[in-house]
Amino acid sequence: MSRDITYEYCRHGKKTWDGDDAHCAFTLEGKFIKDNWNCILLDKLRELGESNEVWSNDEHCTVIGFGAEDSRFAILSYYKHRGKTDGFWVVNSGVIREGTEADAQLIAEAFKK
Repeated sequence: MSRDITYEYCRHGKKTWDGDDAHCAFTLEGKFIKDNWNCILLDKLRELGESNEVWSNDEHCTVIGFGAEDSRFAILSYYKHRGKTDGFWVVNSGVIREGTEADAQLIAEAFKK
C-alpha cells in the first residue's frame, strides 16, 4: 500500500532516538500498515504489554486487555525489540480484526489514567 509522501513520519510524537526517522503505522484514514518504523503510538502499546510478552525464535507477541464493558484484547507482533510492528489485531468476543489507529488511541488513553 502506498501512502502520501507527506505522511513519512509519525504524528503521535517526536523522535527521541538516534537512527532512522519514524514512519507511522497508520494511514491518514487510520488503517494499520506493515510498512512502519518506530510508530510512537504503537511503541507505547508495546511498552504497555511488556509484562505479557512471549517470544519464539526472536518473534515477539504481546497481549493487552482493555475495554471495561466488553473485555477486548489487543495483540501486537514484532521482531525482537526493533522498531517495526508486524501486526496489530483486536479480539472482541472471539472475533479477530486488524487494529486501527482509533483502537490504539483508545488503549493508550485507557492506560493513561
